[in-house]
Amino acid sequence: SLEQAVELDPADHRAHYLLGQALAAAGRKPEAERALARDAALRADLDAATKLTEEAMANPWDAGVRRRLAERFD
Repeated sequence: SLEQAVELDPADHRAHYLLGQALAAAGRKPEAERALARDAALRADLDAATKLTEEAMANPWDAGVRRRLAERFD
């Protein structure tokens, strides 16, 4: 089930999104909102990691970028 998928891989934003959609369709609005909020938070982390990684690649000698990346995802 989708609930098991979320338990097995709590960092999988797609599983949270699909669980949220399924819960909403089942009329379980509060649970759906929690699952969709978790999806949004995970996607925001992925977007931040991508942006910082691209910045680190563009500025290979800038240790500050790598430090921010490490601090954010430590």
